[in-house]
Amino acid sequence: MDYVKILGAPSATATTQTHELELPDGGTLFLLITLHSPEASLTRIEAIRGAVNFLHHEVTKAGFNFESFGVSLEKTLIYPQFEAVCAYVSSDVVYLFALGNMQAMLMRNNNLVSLISGSKTLQSASGYLKRGDSVLLVSNAFLEIAKTEELIPYIVGNKLNALESDTATRVQASEQRGECGILCLSDQISGSPSISVPEAEDEGPTLEEATEIEAAEEELQLESKPLEEPEEVEVTPQMEERPVFAKTDSPYEARSKSKRMAYAGVGLLILLGISIFFGNKARLKKQEAASVTKVVADAQQSLDEAKSISSINKSRARDLITNARDQVLGVHTETKYPELISIKDALTQSLGDVAGVYEIQPTIFSDLTLISQSTTADGLSISDNLVRVLSKNDKRVVTIELPGKRTSSLSGLTQVNGAAEIAAYTKRTFVMGSDGVYDISNSAQKQIDLPANQDQLLFSSFAGNLYVVDKSQNQIWRYSGDGTSFADKKEWLSPGVTVDFSKATAMGIDSSIWVFSGTGKLTKFTIGNPQTIPLSGITDTLSDQTLFFTDSDSESLYFLNPQSKAIYVFDKSGELIATYSDVSLKEAQHFIVSESDKIMIYSVGSKLYSIPIKHIK
Repeated sequence: MDYVKILGAPSATATTQTHELELPDGGTLFLLITLHSPEASLTRIEAIRGAVNFLHHEVTKAGFNFESFGVSLEKTLIYPQFEAVCAYVSSDVVYLFALGNMQAMLMRNNNLVSLISGSKTLQSASGYLKRGDSVLLVSNAFLEIAKTEELIPYIVGNKLNALESDTATRVQASEQRGECGILCLSDQISGSPSISVPEAEDEGPTLEEATEIEAAEEELQLESKPLEEPEEVEVTPQMEERPVFAKTDSPYEARSKSKRMAYAGVGLLILLGISIFFGNKARLKKQEAASVTKVVADAQQSLDEAKSISSINKSRARDLITNARDQVLGVHTETKYPELISIKDALTQSLGDVAGVYEIQPTIFSDLTLISQSTTADGLSISDNLVRVLSKNDKRVVTIELPGKRTSSLSGLTQVNGAAEIAAYTKRTFVMGSDGVYDISNSAQKQIDLPANQDQLLFSSFAGNLYVVDKSQNQIWRYSGDGTSFADKKEWLSPGVTVDFSKATAMGIDSSIWVFSGTGKLTKFTIGNPQTIPLSGITDTLSDQTLFFTDSDSESLYFLNPQSKAIYVFDKSGELIATYSDVSLKEAQHFIVSESDKIMIYSVGSKLYSIPIKHIK
């Protein structure tokens, strides 16, 4: 099939490419792909090439299938970074797929019509071609420069090269040149008398397949014929009169010969068994080596693709690395294959560097029983590299300096009834008691009265002020501070804002207030206005057991999920950037982070455990 392509030069944020792939089944796959990314154009080109290589591998491995190829496309080309339109042509059948601002069009009888237009989700169709048809794979950005009616004379007159020269100046001058592309396929084969665009169906065996089926049935019938009766031989008188002689051995010789034949038969059986055993062993060894080679090749391809797209599609890179590693770790052999060991090490190394997945082993940060047998970690807070630990049992606040771990205790908690939560800002430490919030040192000074029962409240401190999330009133109260005292509470949410804090379990403050709900919902409040932040990149469900942390010194959002025994790190737009996992995380009770010291700390009973932050270089 002949084709002509026209592409704009890469722009600052987009690159468009075309690819033609010859498939083992004789069909051809044509692709027009646009990648949006602020990365350098060479990086975009490598990312597109990696995606196309993966698609080629998928369709070569399993053969082209309408539904499975659509699944591969959705898995590989993630919208809106990728936009694409594809055509698979085999004989007079065409299968079409479109994603994003792309179209597949058909030119027939001097009429140009759109068959499918892409959207945020993959669109697909199939149909038959007639002699003289042309299929156009085109971006909407190109159609804004060269209108549909302008294309028709060039296609009818088979002057697409002229179209390229006539539109070159407009395309390259456009701010959208990186998104401009058209691929025109000229189909000169005979087809069915009309074109349709049905859903993909099983169209039954082709003529060639039907012929093979008939031949197979005939062969089966021949093999299934009943055995013929043996021909009868007429016995003539001459035969009957002819004498018959037989030579026999002596009884001893016959028995000896029979034994020799029996021993020979047993020997042959033993030799045959040995031959079969070693033959099977060699065959299995060869199959194992072939299987290992394939696993290694697939894993290497996934690793290469993950490295090429990790800067623009971290989620896809993570899936490639983890799936490839699972496949490699699933191979169990008695023989040590150097290439298998090598790829296993490479994938393990790339878990963190490329995929942002870290398998960690926490270490003991502090054992509070060294202070007192009754000291426990019932709450954690951090500010100015000073960790505060609330211990309800012995009514004390333990402070631990970072990075030196110098430890001391504040005794003022003995004056507070019903201590429940702890918060800190700079050098001040605040504890919520049953009747109010206290400033704790070696004494306790009450700062504010509580607006409701303490089990309905979350509180934190920022920029010298106190903030309280009131679940019973669905309100955030702000208590302005002057360094020594706090004013009365004021509503912090903007007028008319309606929220539901009934399931709220944690809060954090940078310049905005972040509230995490036990339903897994994260809401960011800026100047009193809410914005829901969707968390993308994980399949686990976050619940009311999940611990949440962020503050003004953190660039990221941290979630410790005991149920999945993992810590998930997101940027503040909600994109997953790192995962830390260890079985001991299932027992975590409280959680804080210091990015400046590159450490995460969680408590279990009277012990604090630390995890090094590895995703920050």
